[in-house]
Amino acid sequence: MEIAVYVYDDKTGEIIDEFSTLVNPGKKPDDYVIKMTGITQKMLKKAPKFHEIAKRIVEMTEDAVLTAHNAGYDYAMLRQEFKRLGYTFERPLLDTVHLSEVLLPGIKSPGLDNLVKQLKIPAPDRHRAFGDAKATVEILKILLQKDPAGKKISQLIHYPSPKKNTRVKRRKEYKILQKLPHKPGILKFIDEEGKILYVIYTSDLRLKAENILSKSSNKFIRLRQKTADITGKVLYSKVIGKIETQKIRKELRPPFSPYIFNEHPVHLPEKTILLFDIGRNPYEKSVILIEKGKLSGYTFADLNWQSAYSKKLKKRLTPLHDCPYGRYIIDRKLKKNYFSKIQIIDDTQTGTH
Repeated sequence: MEIAVYVYDDKTGEIIDEFSTLVNPGKKPDDYVIKMTGITQKMLKKAPKFHEIAKRIVEMTEDAVLTAHNAGYDYAMLRQEFKRLGYTFERPLLDTVHLSEVLLPGIKSPGLDNLVKQLKIPAPDRHRAFGDAKATVEILKILLQKDPAGKKISQLIHYPSPKKNTRVKRRKEYKILQKLPHKPGILKFIDEEGKILYVIYTSDLRLKAENILSKSSNKFIRLRQKTADITGKVLYSKVIGKIETQKIRKELRPPFSPYIFNEHPVHLPEKTILLFDIGRNPYEKSVILIEKGKLSGYTFADLNWQSAYSKKLKKRLTPLHDCPYGRYIIDRKLKKNYFSKIQIIDDTQTGTH
C-alpha cells in the first residue's frame, strides 16, 4: 500500500535522494490495517500501481546497499512485485536489526519501536512507510558512528540469491502464508508431529509470519527448518490474546518461544467485576470476570448482549484459574483505562463506569 526510499550517503552523512508514495494494491485494505495506518481505500484509488513506480525504485537502489529494519521482509516483498513484472530485482542487503544486536549489545530489544525510544529518535509517523524508513535512516546514522571503520557493517552486508533446492520449500511457505489473514491473533508455528514450536500474539498474523520467515538469525533458520505448518487464530482482544499465548508457553513450553515470566504478586480489586473488550472480531465483545480479586475466566458475546453476572455467564467462561500472568496484564490495562467498559458488582450496589 505504500513505499518509501531514502538514499543515504554514508560519506557525507546526508540524504541525497528520496521518494515516497502510496501504491494502489488493486483491492480493499483490511479494516484493521486502515485503523493502524490511516490509509483508506479512497486514498489508494488515486495512487499509482507498482509497475508505474518500478523504474524509479530500480534507479534509486542501483549501486546501493538495500537497508531496512527486518530487511528480509522488505526485500522479499520487492522481489515478489518485480517478479510479477518479469524483472529480477537483486541488491546487497543490510538489516539494521542484526546490526543493532552487534553494535548496541546493551539494548533491551532491537525492535523499531524500542530502538526509537531508547535512542531518542523523533518518529511521529510510525506505521507509515516514510516514517518508518526515516526512523531507520536515523538508526543507521547512530550505528555507523559505532563502527567508524565499517568492519562489522561490511561483514553483515550479504548478497542473497535463492538456490534452486530452496524453491520448493519457498513455494510451500508461500502457500501457507496465503491462508493467514492480515488480522490480529495468535500465531503458531507447528512441526510435522503437530507440536507447537513457536507461539506469539501479533497485530497482523500474515505480516508477522512473513517477518519471522525472512529472519536470518540461527534461531529462526532452525525454526523454519522444523516448521511444517503455520496457523493463525484471529483474536482482536490483545488482553485475552496475550494471556492465552502465555498460557500455551507455560503449559507446552514451545522450544522457540519459552515461557519467561517473573511471577510477582499482583493484587486485583477485591470485588466482583466484569471487564469488556473487543472480541474475536469487531462485531462481538469479550467479557473477563474477576471474582473477589481473583481472575476467573473470560467469554465472548454479541455486541447486543446485555451484561449480567449470573450462573449462566459463569458456565460460558473459559477458566483462567487466577493465572499470575493474567492478573499482571489485567492490572496493567486497568491502570491505563484500557477497557471499554467496567461493571462492578458487589453486595451493596451495581455500577457501571
